[in-house]
Amino acid sequence: LRADAPDSARDWALWCSGDQWRMWADLDASVRTGRSARQRAGAAPGYGHLDRDADAARIFNGAMAGLTRRVARAVAKAIDWRGVRRVMDVGGGQ
Repeated sequence: LRADAPDSARDWALWCSGDQWRMWADLDASVRTGRSARQRAGAAPGYGHLDRDADAARIFNGAMAGLTRRVARAVAKAIDWRGVRRVMDVGGGQ
């Protein structure tokens, strides 16, 4: 979990154990009401809160980039890319 280690999962662990942990801990209320924990707390929808929290945004972007690096390598090895001209990753983060 060192920040300077190749393929570190540090940001992912920080992201999941911080704000996300609290949101998932409230999943039952989200299912019952149909509203996210952030909505019920009066916060910005989706990931809008990252616009106001530079530290959380840095951790989120690091988590998304780190996870994508790991998954992308596995996908690149598993798929026959002959004939493929374009590949797009549509997701969160930077």
